[in-house]
Amino acid sequence: VFRTVSENGDGQYWATDDLKKQAEAAALFEQVKARKLRVVVPHIVIADAFYVLSSPRLYNLPRLEIARLLAPLIRLPGFKVRHRRAMLRALELYASTNLDFGDALIVALMEGTDARV
Repeated sequence: VFRTVSENGDGQYWATDDLKKQAEAAALFEQVKARKLRVVVPHIVIADAFYVLSSPRLYNLPRLEIARLLAPLIRLPGFKVRHRRAMLRALELYASTNLDFGDALIVALMEGTDARV
């Protein structure tokens, strides 16, 4: 079973104060964890999660906390995101530098190539 996590629909599973949505999110990710469901997640959904979680007007979480929240999700076998290793490396860079997530992802994708900034 596949499910696409979209930016404006299921993307609210990332962060919400709505208890019903929290329960739905927990159930969804438990299914992913149990390998009963695979979700396909575009990069923009993860970038949006960073924006929401870091925004001073929304959750205002510290960088390290955001990385600690998102890394376990990205590591789930049923959580399908392109360039998983680069995405996880971008989390490390985001947590340990002042790069925004988009720039951290670009750096992570460039590492190991002949590309230069």
